[in-house]
Amino acid sequence: MEKERIEWIDIAKGIGIGCVVMGHIFSPQMLANKIIFLFHIPLFFYISGFLYKKASRNGAYTVKKLRNLIVPYFSVFALVYPILFFAYFPEGYTLNQVGNNILYYVLGGRHLREFANFIFVAMWFISCLFLVQVIYNYIQTTFKQRTVHIIVGGMLMASYINSIYFPDFWLYWCANVTLAAIPIYHIGHLSRQIGLDKCLYKYSLWLIPAGCISALSLVFFPLNRYDMMLNYYGIPLITLICSILCILMIRSISVYITRSNILTRIFSEFGKASLVIMAFHLPVYQLLWKYFEISSIPAIVVITILPYFIYHIFNKFKITQVLFLGKYSKEEK
Repeated sequence: MEKERIEWIDIAKGIGIGCVVMGHIFSPQMLANKIIFLFHIPLFFYISGFLYKKASRNGAYTVKKLRNLIVPYFSVFALVYPILFFAYFPEGYTLNQVGNNILYYVLGGRHLREFANFIFVAMWFISCLFLVQVIYNYIQTTFKQRTVHIIVGGMLMASYINSIYFPDFWLYWCANVTLAAIPIYHIGHLSRQIGLDKCLYKYSLWLIPAGCISALSLVFFPLNRYDMMLNYYGIPLITLICSILCILMIRSISVYITRSNILTRIFSEFGKASLVIMAFHLPVYQLLWKYFEISSIPAIVVITILPYFIYHIFNKFKITQVLFLGKYSKEEK
């Protein structure tokens, strides 16, 4: 049972990271791009919430998440930025500009858009996920379950206030986005607590068309999408419901895929490498575009596969496992 659970999670992550890559390559005007933005980042928050286990010691939990997420966050910059500096950035780039780039990356959030062609923009998710996990664990260990539901509901309402009335307000590391991300994380956690697997198996044939209808609703309601980094959360509650239905559809599809050894191997392999693919696909794309002007469809394939191989290189050495994968013991592999 545990093996099956891990398999569908890795498969769903594989589907999700493929959508992240396509979402950054497809034109924002394309329907496919809008559909992807309805669920792709919420999917990762949902999965992370599903895997959440309450830790009684908040300090130790925070240190663990710093090692798992923030060490890779800065390691990616330390590796990639010097390469891009010499290979991509224009001549005459000053030390002051380099200093600003470093500061922007440290502060994170929307500052990641300040880099040439959004090279590090996908990394906003890593710092935001760290904050989501730390804040959620604090809430879980401090309050009774009923109060937790009330707090999470209040955060959802606050996220809509931020999105509708103060859209230009944002915080470093996308801290304000946690208001919208924690409710999705909470739904993922609750789905595991209530044993949603049996229910999903029973109604999976209904969830797939429900997810498709939710996705295709963008034909008539183009605002029904997420752009979480820019704290845009679509139509209050409606977009959240549509996103969750799409996530449950992907979850059901992932469970069906486990019946095929070949498809399971393909999707789960990319799912395991999702963190590295998320971090490296845009830098790789910028280098490919600069030197080869590679077009969209071939680019999607290449910038998914190359980071996948980078992941396997990182996974061969203990030092790179620590720095780039956040792995510190055999139990975490």
